[in-house]
Amino acid sequence: SIGDLVADVVIARSGQPKMAVAGCYAGPMFNMLIGLGLALTIKTVTIYPAGYELHYHPNVPISFGFLFATLIGSLFAVGLSGYRITKPWGICLILLYILFMIVSVLVETHVLEVGYL
Repeated sequence: SIGDLVADVVIARSGQPKMAVAGCYAGPMFNMLIGLGLALTIKTVTIYPAGYELHYHPNVPISFGFLFATLIGSLFAVGLSGYRITKPWGICLILLYILFMIVSVLVETHVLEVGYL
């Protein structure tokens, strides 16, 4: 989110780059775990004993695939560079994001068809 971006930039500029990088990963993870977890728990409690039906969307496996690729890539790239985020890896992450956005738009506009995985 924009708020996370501003907070991470302010933290990095104040001399805490490691904390800013941790915030880039921890903030969205916290939002997903608490936000989705709480929302799904409330929904499940309100419709009990019926089950909650999840609706499939083709962008879900694409999103998880790109997320997995960037997290595993970051694990190796940062570990192999002495736990520093290098400029080439940052460029690679930006290019992966651009590729993700292109694929997502192509799937949404039905130019690219993705079946069940």
